Amino acid sequence: MAMEQSVTSFLGDKDILIPILLHRKRGKERDMQLRGKSEHRRGNTKTRIMAAVMAVAMLSVQLFSAAPVNKASAEGDTADLRIMFTTDLHGQVVDVDYSKGTLFPKGGLSKAATLINQAKSEVPDGNTLLFDLGDVMYDYTTDYIYEHDQSETQPIYKAMASLNYDAIILGNHDYEYTLPYIQKQYETSGLKDKVIASNITDAVTGKHVFNENKIIEKTLKTKAGASVTVKVGVIGESIPTLSKKRCDYTGVLNGEDMVANVKKETKILKDAGADIVVVLAHSGVGSEQPALMDENVGYALTQIEGVDAVLCGHKHSNFCADGTTHYDTYPGVDTKTGLVNGKNLVMVANSGQGIGVIDLGVSAGKRIVTRKSQIKKTQINTGINQTIAAYMDKWGAVFGADSTEILAELKSSARWQNYFGTVEDSSPIQLLNDMAISYGLEYQNNDNTNCKGLPVVAASRYSRYGAGSGLDYYDIKDNFTSADLYQLMNYRIQLWRYKVTGAQLKEWLEWAASAYETAGSNVITTGSAISSPSPSPAATATPSATSAADPSGQPQDSVLTQSANKGISQTSDLLAGIINYKGSKPLQYSLQELYLTDLSRFYVMDGVEYTIDTKVAPRYNYDGKKVNDTRRVTNITRNGLPVKDTDEFLLIVNRLDSTKVPEMFTTQAMTKLSAADTRAYFKKYMQKQSECGTLGNLEDNNWDVKYSGQYNYVLKTGSGASDLIGQRSWIKEKLDSSEDFDYYRAELSKKSTQDTSGPDLNLAALNEIETNHPVRVAVQATDRSGIASLTYLQGKYNDASIAWNSAKAVENGYISCDKNSIYSVHAVDGNGNTTIRYIRINNINEGVLEAPKVDTYTNRKVYITGTAEPVTTIYFELEDSTVYKTTVPDSGAFKYALPPQNAGKKVFVYVKDDEGRCSARTVVTVKRTGPNKPVMDKMTTAVRTVSGELNDKNVYPVFILESKKTVFMQDDGTEELYKQSDIYNKDYKVEKLNMNIAGDGSYNFQLPYLLTAKTEFKMRTIDVANRVSMGTKRIVKQTVPAKPTMQTVSNKSTMVKVFSEEKCKSATITVGKKTYTIKTKKYISSKKMYRYQKKIKKTNSGVKVNAYVTNSKGNSPVLKTKKTEVVPDTPKTDKIKAGAKKITGHVDVVGDGSEEDGVTVDNTKTKVFVIVNKKKYTASIDFEGNYTVKLKSKLYSGNKVTVKARNKKGMGIAKKYTVK
Repeated sequence: MAMEQSVTSFLGDKDILIPILLHRKRGKERDMQLRGKSEHRRGNTKTRIMAAVMAVAMLSVQLFSAAPVNKASAEGDTADLRIMFTTDLHGQVVDVDYSKGTLFPKGGLSKAATLINQAKSEVPDGNTLLFDLGDVMYDYTTDYIYEHDQSETQPIYKAMASLNYDAIILGNHDYEYTLPYIQKQYETSGLKDKVIASNITDAVTGKHVFNENKIIEKTLKTKAGASVTVKVGVIGESIPTLSKKRCDYTGVLNGEDMVANVKKETKILKDAGADIVVVLAHSGVGSEQPALMDENVGYALTQIEGVDAVLCGHKHSNFCADGTTHYDTYPGVDTKTGLVNGKNLVMVANSGQGIGVIDLGVSAGKRIVTRKSQIKKTQINTGINQTIAAYMDKWGAVFGADSTEILAELKSSARWQNYFGTVEDSSPIQLLNDMAISYGLEYQNNDNTNCKGLPVVAASRYSRYGAGSGLDYYDIKDNFTSADLYQLMNYRIQLWRYKVTGAQLKEWLEWAASAYETAGSNVITTGSAISSPSPSPAATATPSATSAADPSGQPQDSVLTQSANKGISQTSDLLAGIINYKGSKPLQYSLQELYLTDLSRFYVMDGVEYTIDTKVAPRYNYDGKKVNDTRRVTNITRNGLPVKDTDEFLLIVNRLDSTKVPEMFTTQAMTKLSAADTRAYFKKYMQKQSECGTLGNLEDNNWDVKYSGQYNYVLKTGSGASDLIGQRSWIKEKLDSSEDFDYYRAELSKKSTQDTSGPDLNLAALNEIETNHPVRVAVQATDRSGIASLTYLQGKYNDASIAWNSAKAVENGYISCDKNSIYSVHAVDGNGNTTIRYIRINNINEGVLEAPKVDTYTNRKVYITGTAEPVTTIYFELEDSTVYKTTVPDSGAFKYALPPQNAGKKVFVYVKDDEGRCSARTVVTVKRTGPNKPVMDKMTTAVRTVSGELNDKNVYPVFILESKKTVFMQDDGTEELYKQSDIYNKDYKVEKLNMNIAGDGSYNFQLPYLLTAKTEFKMRTIDVANRVSMGTKRIVKQTVPAKPTMQTVSNKSTMVKVFSEEKCKSATITVGKKTYTIKTKKYISSKKMYRYQKKIKKTNSGVKVNAYVTNSKGNSPVLKTKKTEVVPDTPKTDKIKAGAKKITGHVDVVGDGSEEDGVTVDNTKTKVFVIVNKKKYTASIDFEGNYTVKLKSKLYSGNKVTVKARNKKGMGIAKKYTVK
């Protein structure tokens, strides 16, 4: 890559043929590598490219030998476009970690802002762009504000707005705050127009919910002071599989694969005139061949033609192609130039610990001629931007007070630390598991689950284990505060619930056990006693005794070969004191290399007992892939009895990375507790514990690790453990120290495994609301040697009390507490070790009624169910104050058909008895499991209109007419959703109609025909996830008929025809003063109507013609009309007198609408005829319709005169006169 850049600089802007040829060659080969293509050609790709570049370079030198490369570069005038970015800020405005109550000296936007301003000052004004890559929220501070005041604009957004970012994108955790909340934050902070979400669209409309992309026009100053204007196209990519932790975006938003979307967006931007394309990706570097919809694709994005720079985040780590990460081994990564596939690819750590900086040298021809990437890291002495820091002033005191709240007091002898958390049990992990077991006991007893009575097992992992520094361990003394709680269970952790088998539990334990280095593998020093150490026979596995794979996907032993057999490849853990150790036994680390800095996949379980044998090779690698047919976890028991593969357990996990679990562990989580609810439960748990006094150390030592006596082990831990070393005789000496880490030589095989700990004992009150009944407490005790005794007493007693001689036995895992008091529970294991746990009951009140317990209620449930005080009246009050009620049966279990409620609505449930006592209200929030039930207005036999309310957004209505096996819907894609839904019936015909659906969800449309009485007409709605609402049904009601229709009756008509869609008893027609009743009817298939007809005499126009039809319910509304004039009515005649020789009058000139130039006598062919004594005359007619007939002789008294008129439609009615 460096050679290509120098050739480009040498040829200048006028001749770019050579780099284009090289780019095309690489582009072709990169395309061959992408997504599932074979890898065998990669090893030779760089060789062939370098050979081509060298050949071109030599040719170039021959052609232009008089012009040295540097001179040509110096002569070209370029502008430096500096691109800066932050990512994964996670609410970190200042250099304080409020969740821990400690300083965060190497991070925070207030310090990163200083780096940003410094970086800006290094280039001409206007030559910079500033971006952010998402996950702006999702930490203790942003969660606190979200949960306490959603009207408040988050300080982190206010701070970002003041820095004038050019564009920002969303991370996966940002979406967890719900779309309306995110949109409001952008609106109130002024960042709305800066947001880009190229691969996220509205699931219904397909439109982008934020900007699809941006072109930013920048006028750059060159080194010579000239100007060059470039258009920078910006693409914003989010992880396409949107989070479902707080809200489910199914049917709301769709995500597109990032690689596919960037290819598409790049073309759009290039076609729009972008000179440079920059991708902002909330994504890690990823693998060489990412899967479809992968969340880490940065490397793959550099292989897309047209993309010039890729900015990455998400992984909370740095990458700058500088030779410090395993990504630097990828094809196309040049650690000398810092480029990846010839492009800039930079990834920056989280929480403002640094900024990414990319410098692009842009020529006058708007081409990139130089490139540079760097990461500017925040340091302890980095200055604080006070303007940014001030945005946290309002909340700093609030967070400080919250995090320092004392939740429990510890005994003077207690110290909850995990400095040795991988070689021995610890109080912090025990606390997490005990809390989880307590929750599991409550869950299986109080919720409607299929895991009642199952043993509860908890699995937890450390969130602090020295990953960041030697100070990053738990070390809690004296008081347990909220900050300690947040350290143990941070804002990301949730409790997940699984029903698993013994076989699955074993596989997961095997995966956790992969953390340990196999005895004899990756030895650092050989020792004087053994010249060439090798794994013990037990470590030899099938197919090979490989250790955990490194992130590049290669077995770790192949990586070690490159490290001169130093045991690990990270030089930071190969200190002089370790490398130069001269002992009688070989020296190796106790953990595999990847686990030295990442224990996120190391779980400790309670509720079972087990041993890990490190002389056996691991069954799984770091990524949960099976690599050996070995079993290094032995003696898996529950209360000393072997766990069978068919045994079942309720497993509570404090955080599960579902993409990284053993293949056999395929069970799906039953349910989960939200992160906020998990923290709230943990806080309540600690407060309940503290109600009974101070707390001691908690570890039960239910697990241990077996090490080989042939080796010494390096134990890496924090410097804070120095005063604990003397208590552990198996730690022999300190080997070295570095950056608050201490490295010890340990003879771990000599660590005692004698059982001196009491059982793990957990208590859970199954009712914490005010009640007039005894409170049951669930009890679970486990120990490797079994439980010899489990008893309880009312009151607080220590282990030495003689009261235990008369204590009550815990029966079937429960005790019943009938008084408010502290209760003591005493467990003795098979070796005589004891544990006492206390619980305070303070919610018994005989003067109240207990509030009802309500099962999960959703917007698609017919009944609301639960338990309540027997023989009381139970009330269900809605938000609009509507109240429903029923009587609770003797069993206490109620089931009421409450009208379906919309998702998100609240139902208040309470009971009252005959004595006037009323319980507290149980607030039930209706959960969404699909669309809300729609509303359909009443239907009758008289109308074809269907109307109502969809009662939801982003849903599609379907109407079902079973009597005709027909489904009605719009022609808008609904049919595809219908076919994939569970109401699809292939035997039903789909008929598509035009439906009017308003923005408020109201709808109306016309059916193609009337429905008969008692017809069932059903309605459902479907969302884009193919979920179907509850059904709405209408029974068509018989009413009086609809107003009939009538064929036009004119002055020419001799028949009246009346039509009705309904088959009626009769039709009644009135013509003038004459009334006719017609019972005979005929169905006219072409009209799909019944016809009633009656012959009538011709009359002039204007005569009233009315009609109605009659059925069993009565008469329809009357259709009122009049005869129309089609032919001329009888002409009006002036007074005829004896002796007159002419007859005059007026005739109507009537057209049929086909006349182009208006109605005239000629174009309507209007004529008037006068007959006198049988002699016929044709009158002359002027343009106004006045006619004249000149007679040949005078009229005499008694003469008979007839006058009539006609036009092209026919003859009108004649009138006869007698001359008087």
